[in-house]
Amino acid sequence: HGLVERWLSQEPDNPRAWAIKGQVAERLFRRKEAIDAYARALERRGAPIEVHARLARLLLEEGRADEAGPHVEAALKASRSDPEARRAQAHYLALKGEHADARATLDDLLARAKGDPGLLY
Repeated sequence: HGLVERWLSQEPDNPRAWAIKGQVAERLFRRKEAIDAYARALERRGAPIEVHARLARLLLEEGRADEAGPHVEAALKASRSDPEARRAQAHYLALKGEHADARATLDDLLARAKGDPGLLY
């Protein structure tokens, strides 16, 4: 964690550094810190596109569907077949009450994974 903080002190506008800070915070179960770091990464030009899916997942886990929606869309726009983006899409749809569409999304994801249930986590 200290290395990332040092990196950010030297390059505070580096979106990759903010994204890595988010990943580290997630692994340390610091959800609020991870959400903040991912959001700060996305405020900077050149942020890794997968940060949208990661931020969306955390927001959805907190039931913050309205905030997650734009990130779900950005992740899907980057790659409609990305498993993390598709899981976020299904979670988003479920929270919005669109259960049939959520299930269809998960069914499609599972079919593409050749039945690998690990893809759903």
